[in-house]
Order: sequence, then C-alpha cells, then structure tokens
Amino acid sequence: MCHNLLHDPKIFQLLYRVDEAFAEEARTTRCGCGGKWHRADYPRKPTRVRQLISQLIDIANRNFKALHYNSVSC
Repeated sequence: MCHNLLHDPKIFQLLYRVDEAFAEEARTTRCGCGGKWHRADYPRKPTRVRQLISQLIDIANRNFKALHYNSVSC
C-alpha cells in the first residue's frame, strides 16, 4: 500500500536526489526577472516530518479499522 512506501528509506533518497537536481538546475539558470538567485544553505533545525507522517498513518489505520468493524454485520 501507499503508506508502506513512506517506511522505505529509498523514497527519501529518491526525493533527496530529485531536490538536488532541481537545486543544480536553479544554480545554473537565472531568476525569471533576470536577477541573481540567492542561496540559504545554512544549517537548519530538523523538522518533524517523519514523525507527523507516522502519526497520520496511525490515524488513517485506526479510522479504516473503525469503518471496517462498523460495517461488518455479525
């Protein structure tokens, strides 16, 4: 299923490579207005994206199970 994909580290490696490709393209071109691109590649705090995605998956799984159990007639 789709949520299994989010637990695979390869997806994050792929997203990183895609981001690197976009960044390289941006470095080799100019802004649409003709001006210079500015960079902000300083260290940042890590985000909680992985934790939030995991929480959303847990919520979705609980909701799916609740819908499934409520629809089963005994």
